[in-house]
Amino acid sequence: MTLFLESPESSVFENFIVSDSPGSFNPAVMQMIEKDDFPKNKQNKKLHFSFSTSNNRDQCISLINMINEAQYPWLQFESLEYANSDYENTYPASFAAGIKYVFKR
Repeated sequence: MTLFLESPESSVFENFIVSDSPGSFNPAVMQMIEKDDFPKNKQNKKLHFSFSTSNNRDQCISLINMINEAQYPWLQFESLEYANSDYENTYPASFAAGIKYVFKR
């Protein structure tokens, strides 16, 4: 949520890692994207989004597709699905993958 809501003037973060987002997160972000209801003049942001079998796969895929289709010029985006693992067994690998992605130049 912070990635989309944060105003460019008070921007604190450049890199974001999301792993198995809460159930209310995906619909809220999808609604923001649909309404185009967030600050647009952002620069150089990276987002690594991953999910496991603990999450709602259809919602996650929908959100991933929306972000990819939007083609925000300010956003580098990567997503991973851990199809054979729940959150508890996935988060060490997903956060490691996220850190690797956001710090890759």
